[in-house]
Amino acid sequence: MSKRLWWIAAYFRSHEYVLLIFFTILTLILYPYMESHTYGVLWYHILISGILISGIMSTGNKKTLIWATVLIGLLSLILNRADFFAESDSALLLLYLIVTLLFFVLVFVQVIYSIFGHESVHRYLVYGAIAGYLMIGMAGAFAFAIIELLIPGSFAPVASSIGNIPSFLYYSFVSMLTIWYGDMIPVGGAAQMRSVMLAIIGQLYLTIVLGIVIGKFVRRK
Repeated sequence: MSKRLWWIAAYFRSHEYVLLIFFTILTLILYPYMESHTYGVLWYHILISGILISGIMSTGNKKTLIWATVLIGLLSLILNRADFFAESDSALLLLYLIVTLLFFVLVFVQVIYSIFGHESVHRYLVYGAIAGYLMIGMAGAFAFAIIELLIPGSFAPVASSIGNIPSFLYYSFVSMLTIWYGDMIPVGGAAQMRSVMLAIIGQLYLTIVLGIVIGKFVRRK
């Protein structure tokens, strides 16, 4: 049993982005079911906690970034729990959104350091690239939630039985993919410009990262 646990721990240390990708994609897949489930709020907070914990585990070799990511991640995890038990506290919710947004940005920076720090293409680089793209989407969702909280009515419509974050997760990734369906639209200047910025960042990330990965692969050949 101890050997199996050691093997699992060793696997995730060498594939540190796997859990982060897993929990992020699982949150996106299960969102429709959480929305209609009696304990949807609980499951949502559990999955977000999984993303936060796996994000903390994904810290790289930059000591300053490691400590910043760990501290911000732990604070976000605490605020996530507090927000679950005090859903009507808008000040607490705003603090949670800001801290969690900062956490996803820090994880994204860690990913960028990892991608540029490896000379050859391997699974670690591929996992890191995928995680980086997902972190942009997560950061975008929390940024949009902050805008809606500070400037109500910036998006139309915003309706979810478990809060606005899942709705903004959908909107964020749709914006990154530039496939706006029109079922949720930004109606305020701040929301519109942030949506455009997210779409640009998402496309630039795909273009730049793809170029880097191909370049490293060609050099290895």
